[in-house]
Amino acid sequence: MEAPHFGVHDSFKSALEVFKEYGMQKGSQIVDFIKQGEIASDNVVWVLDSLLKEKIAERKNENKMAV
Repeated sequence: MEAPHFGVHDSFKSALEVFKEYGMQKGSQIVDFIKQGEIASDNVVWVLDSLLKEKIAERKNENKMAV
């Protein structure tokens, strides 16, 4: 979880740094960093979704054992 989360912040921070230094002269590089940030964000959501599915499965198993 930490790596994708770091990727989100790192990518958007890099895009902002490039924009501050070069403005839109390096627009394609800025867009590339933003795309990388979006991919990293999707990975964070995927990890969270997987954790949620695991937790739901655990609770279902706990409920079956309690009955």
